[in-house]
Amino acid sequence: MKKYIRRFYRNRQALHPATKTRDIILAGALSLSFALYAFTWNHAHTHYPGVNYFVDAPPLFTLLTGLLYAGCRLQFGTHSPVTIRVREFFFFTLMLCIILIMTNAVQFTPFKPIDSALYAFDGALHLDVSHSMTWLQSYPILERWLWFCYKYLAYEIITIPLLVILAGHIEHLREYYFMMLATAFVGFMIYYFFPTTAPASILDNPRFTAQQYATGLKFWQIHHYIPPTTGDGGMISLPSYHVIWAFLCLRLTRMWALVYYPLWIYTASLIASCVLLGWHYYIDIAASFVIVGLSHHVWQRRRTP
Repeated sequence: MKKYIRRFYRNRQALHPATKTRDIILAGALSLSFALYAFTWNHAHTHYPGVNYFVDAPPLFTLLTGLLYAGCRLQFGTHSPVTIRVREFFFFTLMLCIILIMTNAVQFTPFKPIDSALYAFDGALHLDVSHSMTWLQSYPILERWLWFCYKYLAYEIITIPLLVILAGHIEHLREYYFMMLATAFVGFMIYYFFPTTAPASILDNPRFTAQQYATGLKFWQIHHYIPPTTGDGGMISLPSYHVIWAFLCLRLTRMWALVYYPLWIYTASLIASCVLLGWHYYIDIAASFVIVGLSHHVWQRRRTP
C-alpha cells in the first residue's frame, strides 16, 4: 500500500514539467474564435433561440480559483506545491468554461442534419443501431450496467482530473487540457457544418427514452424559432463525446495501475453503451477514435520545447 501511496504523490519534479503551454493556449484560442464566429453569425443572420448550457457554477469556480491562485502566489510563491495545484484547478475550470461556451455557440448551426447519411453508412456495413437496441432488450442486467456507465461519465470528468491535480501529475494534465480542447475544436466544427440529432430523431424504436427524443426536439425547436422547452438529452452525435471524454479520462490515469486497468472495463462498457442504448450511430464511435488519435499525434509532435 505504501508503494502505491508514493506513486500517487510524486516528487517535486512532477510539479515542474518542461512542457510549454503555447499549444494549449492556441487550442483554447481557436475554440473561442470559432465560438465567436458562430455567435456572430447567429446574431447577424439566423437569430435562432437556444439553450443556455453555460450554467453559473463553472464561471464562478473559475473566478474564485483565479483569485485564490493570485493569493497563493503572493503568500506561498510561484513554485509552491499548493500554488501549483491551485493553478491547475484554475486551468481545469477555465477549460470547462471554454467547452461550455462552444456548446452554446454551435447549437446555432444553420445547416441541415446529416443523420440519414450516417444511418445509411452504418447500413452499408451491415450495422443497425435499432437492431442492437432490440438485441440488448434480452439482457436486462447488461442494459442496467450500460445505463450506469453512460450516466456516470459526468462524475468521472470531474473526479479524475481533480485526483490527478492533487497528485501533482502536471505533465499528464497538460496533455489532457490540450486534447480536451483540440477534440472539442475539431468535433464542434464538424457538428456546426454537418449537424446531427442522434438515432432517436430518425428511427422508430420503443426502447428510446424521452431524453433521447429530446436531442432531436431541441434541434427542431431551435431551427423553427421556438424557444427550447427542454434542456435534456444530448446535442452532438458525430463524434461521440462520451467516447472521447471517457478515453481521455482513462489515459489520464495511466500512471496508476490499480485505477487504469479496472477503468478499461468501464470505458469499454461505456463505448458499447453509446450504440447499444441508441445514443449514437456506429460511425460516430469510429470518428471519435480518429479525432482522439489525431489530437494525440499533434500533441506528441509538438509537446517537446
